[in-house]
Amino acid sequence: AAAKRALTEAKTHRVAMILIDQLRGALQNAIQTIIDRLINRNSSSAIQVLEKLTLQSNFGKHLKSGWSVALIGSPNAGKSSLINAILGYQRSIVLSQPGTTRDLLTARTALEGWPIELVDTAGLRSGGGPLETKGMTLALQQASRSDLVLLVADASCGWTEEQDQWRSQFENVLVVHNKQDLIQHHQGDRPDGVPTVAIASNGVQQLCEQIVLRSVGRVPAHGVAVPFTPTQAEVLDAALDLVKSSKLNDAVELLSSLLHEA
Repeated sequence: AAAKRALTEAKTHRVAMILIDQLRGALQNAIQTIIDRLINRNSSSAIQVLEKLTLQSNFGKHLKSGWSVALIGSPNAGKSSLINAILGYQRSIVLSQPGTTRDLLTARTALEGWPIELVDTAGLRSGGGPLETKGMTLALQQASRSDLVLLVADASCGWTEEQDQWRSQFENVLVVHNKQDLIQHHQGDRPDGVPTVAIASNGVQQLCEQIVLRSVGRVPAHGVAVPFTPTQAEVLDAALDLVKSSKLNDAVELLSSLLHEA
């Protein structure tokens, strides 16, 4: 029943195919297998299956919402131009002066068949006014709750300590060295990243591939059980804790509630 509801909201074909696997019984059969093993007091084997399912929960929770990618960096590094290049049309307003983007600007797309939300943010720099400071606060807050952060840097300028701080501030960061066409001489040491020229869409295909690799990650094989709702993830986590605490009957009761979920 949950899979039928989720299918009506599937944003891409690849998401729908995974949900169809669950509709055909992939997740239900995996849960029933765990229950059977617990009834037979084979807790170690049940734990193995439970752990595999919980590992898939992080992927499954994104099937409905998609993956969020925030773009941060100095003003006029080319964040807005980069979003436009990825989308293939002008979603963000691009002007020559820094600080054009003050609020969060979101755009949804699909990369390699996976739903992705791109979030354009205000440029980060010190010494701005109250409005600009508010925009930077929103930018950092958005980055902290995104699945992937693209740190966009102007490749024609030297790498700074401030950029190093931003890079270390978030767990999953991919550096984008934009404006490669403006490089006239060596700009010193820079961290690994994806070189781009956003206004010409150069390097954008490679960037999209890295976005999927770094945000979506490993994709489950066809027919694999994938928990896809918050309730399923919570119940499986709780059941794993119960089994590890030798409360097998409680775990069976809890897991059985998922099989009768309305």
